[in-house]
Formats: sequence, structure tokens, C-alpha cells
Amino acid sequence: MISPEFLFDKGLTPTTYYYLYCLYLGVEFPWIISKDLESKIVSELIAGSWIDIELNLRPKTTMLFEGNTVDAFNEFAEKYLALWPTQKEANSRRMLRASLVDCTNKFKRWFKKYKVESNSENYDIILAVTKKYLTDQAREGYRYCMKANYFIEKDGESALYPYFSEYSESDSSDDTSFVKLI
Repeated sequence: MISPEFLFDKGLTPTTYYYLYCLYLGVEFPWIISKDLESKIVSELIAGSWIDIELNLRPKTTMLFEGNTVDAFNEFAEKYLALWPTQKEANSRRMLRASLVDCTNKFKRWFKKYKVESNSENYDIILAVTKKYLTDQAREGYRYCMKANYFIEKDGESALYPYFSEYSESDSSDDTSFVKLI
């Protein structure tokens, strides 16, 4: 059930939400409404950046109905960064943690490049393999540890992806199934 607070936060009314949902499903709006009211609904959805003037859905609309909200992605990125130590890299002034903006941008490109679906299951896998990587690095005093954003991708190469694919293929969260990849 959709709460009034949820609709208010999104700038939608129950009618505009349902109209948008019908567009998302590709079905005709089932209520009989005047052309003036339909025009007003469409104008509100365009003004809210939910659709364009040709009634094409914007990305945030797709995310709204697929349950993969921008908030979930941002929460994942914050959890990812929280795993990284706050100390400086060994023999350097550089921090191992990176900025949230840099990591979210790199993750967006990473999901597209490796054709990995951006969902909570894959977020959990990424967090698990990152923990594994950091545990291995901690044993060595983070001497050769990559920076958080470079672990995602640096110079077109991802250190994260081999861990991710190994974990996904092993279909197990058992740490012993990992092979030291880096």
C-alpha cells in the first residue's frame, strides 16, 4: 500500500501516481476522465520530470515501479564506503576511503559496463566481496590496498569484478570459495 507521505514526498497525487503506473505498464488508464483533467495530469507529470512531452518514461519513473529506488543505491554506496578504513595508506598521505560522489559515479558506470543488475542482491554480493578483500588487505597492514574508488575501477579495469564474478559463480557466501585474485 502506498502511503500519503510517500506520494507527497514524490510530488504525486493518487490519480497522477495511478496514471503514471498505467503508462509504466503500457495499459490504458481505466477511469473515464475529461481531456482537460488528463491534460492537467500529464502537465503535472512532465513538470515533476516523471515523463517527457512525448509521454516517454524518465529513469526515475522506472526505478519507482521496479522498487530499486535511488535511495537504495545511495544507501548501498554509503555502506560500501563505510567498509573502508579511515586511516591513511601505508607510507603515504592518501586516504584509502574515497568520496561518495566518486564512488557512486564509478558504480553507475560499473553496473552498465559489466551488465550487472543494480539490485539489493548484487549490492549484498559487492559488500561481501569488498569485506573479503579488505580482510585480506588488513592482514598485510593495507600495504598494497587499493583506494575505494580504484577498487571499483581504475583506468578501465575493475579489481572488484573478478571477486564479484567468482562469488556469483560459486553461488556461496563461504569465504573459502574465494581464490586470492589480487
